[in-house]
Amino acid sequence: MHTLKTVLLATAMAFAISGPALASYAEGEVAFNQGNYWRALQELDGPANQGDPRAQYLLGRMYMDGNGVNQDYLQAHMWLNLATTGGVAHARDYRDAVGSRMSPQQLARAQEMARTWNRSPGASPAGSSQPATIGYSVRNAQYLLNRLGYNAGPEDGEMGGSTRSGIAAYQRAQGVHADGRLSQELFDRMAVDAGYAGNARAATGAAGGMDEPAEYSPLVADVQSKLRDMDYGVSGVTGRMNAETRAAIRKYEADAGMRATGRANAALLSRLEAHEKRSERRETLMVRRAQHKLDRLGYDIGPDDGEIGWRTRNAVRQFQTDRGLRADGEIDRALLDALDASLQARYGSGDVDRTAERDTARKIEAALNRQGYDAGDENGRIDDRARAAIRQYQQDWGLRADGQSSTGLLAHIENPPSSGRMGSPALVRDVKRELDARGYAVGTIDGRIDGQLTAAVRTWQSDARVTVDGEVDEALLAEIRASRVTRAEGSPRDAAGTLLQGITDSILENMRKE
Repeated sequence: MHTLKTVLLATAMAFAISGPALASYAEGEVAFNQGNYWRALQELDGPANQGDPRAQYLLGRMYMDGNGVNQDYLQAHMWLNLATTGGVAHARDYRDAVGSRMSPQQLARAQEMARTWNRSPGASPAGSSQPATIGYSVRNAQYLLNRLGYNAGPEDGEMGGSTRSGIAAYQRAQGVHADGRLSQELFDRMAVDAGYAGNARAATGAAGGMDEPAEYSPLVADVQSKLRDMDYGVSGVTGRMNAETRAAIRKYEADAGMRATGRANAALLSRLEAHEKRSERRETLMVRRAQHKLDRLGYDIGPDDGEIGWRTRNAVRQFQTDRGLRADGEIDRALLDALDASLQARYGSGDVDRTAERDTARKIEAALNRQGYDAGDENGRIDDRARAAIRQYQQDWGLRADGQSSTGLLAHIENPPSSGRMGSPALVRDVKRELDARGYAVGTIDGRIDGQLTAAVRTWQSDARVTVDGEVDEALLAEIRASRVTRAEGSPRDAAGTLLQGITDSILENMRKE
């Protein structure tokens, strides 16, 4: 029975709401969902005061969180209570959540406000009966022009070409000089045409440059919100100018190289919005710079897209671990400085020709592949596969196995130093191929000297009746290639027998020398 009563009440209230109020609610809902709270307030205020429970619900949410308005639990509870009565889903949950944050006295006051509330077309949430106004800003001007049918482009607060064209088109329609410039007087004329009758009164003070209304102003609220986000000492978003806001504006203007006026106007808001966008771009650029530097240092960062994906985050942590830093995976100025220091240590400069660097990496990949190290695609991008091949090569040569490409590594691969007892990986691989072709068990044909290769060499040396020393060098390779000895032709013997024979041969050789 209670549910049916609620539905019938909500239906009756919906029919009581006028068509323009429904349209205003729809625009307000879109603005609310986009986080454009200053516009949501403009659109939802009328329908909420005309009894639309959906608009009351959204207003309650805004007052609850302080979005576009000063946070006010009394107003939030009242609007959410009315929306609950109107049958809006979830309104009760939000109302009760707000109520849990209020004192018994506040709760009683909010309930009394809801009981005594009467539908009052044109009234504001605070009970004012002043005609509707809209604050002077570039973004509001774009909104008005678009609403009036003059294409001002996206409502982004930037005075771009589309906005100027829209202003000029409106000016031509009004029979005034079409210079595409926005002024307070022109703004108020557009506002009145769009139905904001309160701007007709505001226009009387426009000639004097009034841009700090004593009433709530969406423009001031926007300025306060952005200054607060930028840590300029704004404690709350009230939509009304005060000493704190003026001081914050002056500080920002000084930091931005502007004339310090301390006044909130469309030009200041446009500058703040541009600053906000630049900040977002700076963050993306910082991530891209970190990705670029990590990639140059051989870390797998995934796509070089300015997004902090899991591969980029892992690459950051790996770099931090390798350098003995706290591995938090965060990309900040300290990380970029550490990356620059690593690049400086490796290349002698933080600014390396990327083309030359990729060419070096491509040559390393090709050289490693020729030597059987499986570095993968020869594309100049050191991925996990190529890095593993580099590490294996470095381990084979007793180098520091960091898996990083460099001109020094390329020089080592192309012109290996004198090997002494240890043959170069290329030589070792050739010896393995020759012995394998003759039936000797050498294991994997790679550039590594291990116990299996040493045993095979000693076995061949014994079969070939040469000194058994297990050494791998150019002389051994030449002897194997000049010999026709194969494992099938030699007398079979086990590894222990081969070792014993080698020892015996060495003793006899020493005795002959003596």
